[in-house]
Amino acid sequence: MAKRILCFIISSILLLSVLSGCESSDKAEISNNITYYKVKDSWSGGEGWIYDYNKSCDNEDKIEIVEFESTEALKNRLTTELMTGGGPDLLNEAMFVSANLSIEKLIDMGAFMDLNELIESDNSDDKIDLTEQNQKALESGVLNGKRFCVPLYYVPNFIMTTKEKYSKYMNEKTLSLSYDALIDLFDKINESEDIRLYKYSDSSNFENLLISYIDSNIDLVNKTSTLDSEKFKDTVTRIDKLIKKYSHNTKDNNESVINWTEEIDHDSYIFEDMIAQSPYDIYSRIVYTEQRGDTPIIVGTPTGGPDTLSAKITESVFVNKNCTKTDKVLKAIKFAMSEETQSEQVGAEIERYNPMFAAYSGNLFPVNNKSFEKLMNTADSFTYNTKDSYYEGDDDGIPDDDKEQAAVSDESRNMLHNALESISSYELDTYWYYNTQVIYELFQSYLRNEITVDKFISDLKSKTKIYLEE
Repeated sequence: MAKRILCFIISSILLLSVLSGCESSDKAEISNNITYYKVKDSWSGGEGWIYDYNKSCDNEDKIEIVEFESTEALKNRLTTELMTGGGPDLLNEAMFVSANLSIEKLIDMGAFMDLNELIESDNSDDKIDLTEQNQKALESGVLNGKRFCVPLYYVPNFIMTTKEKYSKYMNEKTLSLSYDALIDLFDKINESEDIRLYKYSDSSNFENLLISYIDSNIDLVNKTSTLDSEKFKDTVTRIDKLIKKYSHNTKDNNESVINWTEEIDHDSYIFEDMIAQSPYDIYSRIVYTEQRGDTPIIVGTPTGGPDTLSAKITESVFVNKNCTKTDKVLKAIKFAMSEETQSEQVGAEIERYNPMFAAYSGNLFPVNNKSFEKLMNTADSFTYNTKDSYYEGDDDGIPDDDKEQAAVSDESRNMLHNALESISSYELDTYWYYNTQVIYELFQSYLRNEITVDKFISDLKSKTKIYLEE
């Protein structure tokens, strides 16, 4: 009940933010600059475009960055201003997380400007051309014909294995694992003490898998779920067994806990614990694998369904519905979506790959098509260390004349390009609020064996129904 009351209060605040005017006594609100809020010393992937923009324009067009000492301070300020119809002009995912606000509830309450209308209102010669962007990625910001955000960067949901390992258990042409296939794969290797599913298999791998599986059975936008099926119960139970097996602190059914100090040979696991962050990072690991004499294979994680490759949107631009400085906001969005800006943020024109320096290694893929092409062409042209600094004890991983390097094979280049082109599902991280605020305590109780699977699913259905119907 307390959670429901809290969500009602949040919804009321958001409704007021839509219906009220844009007046505020706060200095940031009466400034001629457009505004952006963040917690001091915090950083989100892709946020750097804001600082680059401020360097490129006159003072009157700059984005005023208002910093707060803590997430609580940001939350208090933002919710208070929303009640009076104010708040920052530009918003992003990091701000919603810091202020503990639900993106889907904000969408429901109409808190965001329709960016289609904003873009169409522009009569200038440099009007935004959405065809220059990744169309599938752009779809993640559209609901019922309204564009509530513009995605800028994404990270593919890929993991890596080898043909030699994978073909023993699965069809090597399988694009992406389903949840069932992943669990079945674990069952196949469960009897062998010498083989693990992931390189560093631990309970967190499977706790995250369980959360991901729960989310895959809930449609927050269309407000539906399939949590009451026998299939759901069976899969939850199977994943829970994996969590307990790999727990650091417990033993389940007298099974031995993993020895975390042992050295792990590369033949003793099937998948790298890797979330792809940049083509440079992927190619670096591919070269390392190829130099061992193995054939790398990229597989999609089970987030978008079986045989569906997916990606997570990591940075987007949202505009407050109450914003009146539309010309200045439009100018900033043009900058954020441009080829030059996105190429700079992802390191598309670096001279040398340096895995120890984020600006060189890159940690994002751009939505802008030309920036993406430039990034891939640059990554394709490099040679990479034949030793992996993560696994082989290399001192710094930095390429130089004293270290052996090799190019990526044509087959592996084609594999990565094909995988990226085959991504069909680009997902905004709209589930974080549901996971952390709606079901977190229940989820933890289940992991601690305080409730049965039947009680867990029953309460899960109840909490989810209340949240979807609020």
